[in-house]
Amino acid sequence: MASSSWSSEIGALLFEHTLELLLYEVLEDRIARESSDDTLAKTIEFLKVFPSFPEIVTRCARKVDASAWETLFRPIGPPKMLIEVASSD
Repeated sequence: MASSSWSSEIGALLFEHTLELLLYEVLEDRIARESSDDTLAKTIEFLKVFPSFPEIVTRCARKVDASAWETLFRPIGPPKMLIEVASSD
């Protein structure tokens, strides 16, 4: 039974990592002007469905240059709001 629980936890972590990579790739494409703001906004709206949304955004933000943060947070809102959402859970 412990093995099943461990498997579920690993699967959840891999899924979150995949969502983080999705956001990262869409953000990088947006910065390179290969996608529109609409694509980034739709991706973020999709990610907001998941309880780990604040963590996904935070991990993505840490991977990109600070100059990309404005592009990342424009459709999300101020980082302070993201912190408030994360701390309310």
